Amino acid sequence: MLLQGTVAGCGSGSGADGAGDAAPGSEAGGSDQAAPGDGPGPAGDLPGKLKDGPGATPDHALLSDQGAAICPAKPLAAGDHLQTIQFGGNGREFKLHVPKSLKPGAAAPLVLDFHGYVSDMDQQRAISGFLQKADEQGFVVAHGNGYGALRSWNAGGCCGDAASKKLDDVGLAKAIAQQVAGLVCIDPKRVYSTGLSNGGMLSQRLACEAAGTFAAVAPVSGGISLAPMSACQPSRPMPVIEFHGTSDIIVPLSAATDTFGYWAKVDGCTGSATQTFSQGKATCKTYASCKAGVKLTLCLLDAGHIAYDNKDKVSIASLAWDFFKQFSLP
Repeated sequence: MLLQGTVAGCGSGSGADGAGDAAPGSEAGGSDQAAPGDGPGPAGDLPGKLKDGPGATPDHALLSDQGAAICPAKPLAAGDHLQTIQFGGNGREFKLHVPKSLKPGAAAPLVLDFHGYVSDMDQQRAISGFLQKADEQGFVVAHGNGYGALRSWNAGGCCGDAASKKLDDVGLAKAIAQQVAGLVCIDPKRVYSTGLSNGGMLSQRLACEAAGTFAAVAPVSGGISLAPMSACQPSRPMPVIEFHGTSDIIVPLSAATDTFGYWAKVDGCTGSATQTFSQGKATCKTYASCKAGVKLTLCLLDAGHIAYDNKDKVSIASLAWDFFKQFSLP
């Protein structure tokens, strides 16, 4: 049963996205250079502040003045809830999944899972595996709809109307997290992002520009799309686990390897990346010695663009969650 609700937020920007098929080469394009941390102030009737960007002291959007999680007096019941948020003059939708396994009164982790270009939140819910993992592990997951008829997100150089209009989807993602905290008891230090293709690129951008809100990210089939890549300057070392299909003809494998190399420099990783996972032809390699104790992982799967459907039956959601739970905001 899908329950419906509306909570007003505010800010600037919107996004839309869909099917996970970004235009070939789109991950490398674009010149949208919204300054890191640009975006909305706090939603009018929601708690906390939003602040990120190079040199910014992490100002966790979901924390009380005393540094504790802000929990609603009457949190949403277990189930799927259709929510709307007013952001930048646009009404946006997301579906919030509250698992039955959520412990009453306990602050739960939150995962934002973004769909690919021209897809939608329902398709992403069906293919990513995060609904099932949320039920199993007891975290909350939110799936948003991108902007416009083709439903895109502004990840910097990609994609669609969201990118061409330079919408503030970084601000939108933070506002969604903030709104969820008014509906369910969320641990403000354990908010994560993942997504496919254009949604994966948005997760990369969140790592670059919202490191004070998101503890770690797990992009799938999407590298950093900011141009130049050096525009990605997170306010702290960021834990990142990337997934990419070796037969992807939509977003080239080089997008993943180039991004992996860039993150190794930004995170101050030393030594060599060593193999940490193997299943069939699927492998993951990890830099385990990086600044602030973060880790950086690249997983290559025997798959095309929709890497969830890989030949070795590797569960991206399982690997991503195992990575996420190692990290919380400082």
